[in-house]
Amino acid sequence: MTEQLLPHGLLGLVIVGFFSHTMAMCSSDANAIAAVFTRDIAPALSKKARGWSQRTGLVAARLSTVAFLALSMAIATQVNSPAFKDIITVVIKWVAGLMGPIAIPFMLGLLPRFRRSGPTAALVSWACGLFAFWLLNYGMDGVATQYQVSVPLAVSLVLYILIGFVKPEDTPERDAVLARINSDGDGDGPVAGAAVPAPAAAGDGEGTRRRGRLRPGAGAGPGPGGRSTDVLRPSGSGSASRGR
Repeated sequence: MTEQLLPHGLLGLVIVGFFSHTMAMCSSDANAIAAVFTRDIAPALSKKARGWSQRTGLVAARLSTVAFLALSMAIATQVNSPAFKDIITVVIKWVAGLMGPIAIPFMLGLLPRFRRSGPTAALVSWACGLFAFWLLNYGMDGVATQYQVSVPLAVSLVLYILIGFVKPEDTPERDAVLARINSDGDGDGPVAGAAVPAPAAAGDGEGTRRRGRLRPGAGAGPGPGGRSTDVLRPSGSGSASRGR
């Protein structure tokens, strides 16, 4: 349709837009994967990675970025192979088929109704959704495209909800974090009041000290001439000072 409706100049701009968007997406994805690997995956798998210095972590992030880009380029060279077929099939099937199972734990995990579903539900639903995607695309023949995309999403959704009821993993700590995220953050409401208690006692004590505080140099003893210098500070209402 683009070749039929657009002139040659605009057709070139569309192609340039495709390439620029693909390059920007690959760059951001490579940086995100490098950050996840160096900050989350590597410290969880290796004790040595937990003690990485700043320079060592930077080198590991750069190496993981290069590895991810090399793997992406290796897959790109196989788009015309019998396994991957054309690039349109790869984009539609892989993005549409993999995005659903991966997004289910991320999206539903922020909703209060699904707080019973914890890490076990997220990992199992994600893994089974990816397995269903592989089975329908490469393990079975003659499956329609709509089923190749929708069935992995449905499998991940059902397992995430079902495991949440069978094995609930909601904890007060997780509820407090989610309540803090879902709040407006302006200090109003019971959540903000519970997280940051209002210093009511401190305020009352300050007011008492203001009402009963003596001026500097004041004392209980008599001053020059036998007169008392115990003079009260004026109250916050603007009343006059009283001397005793």
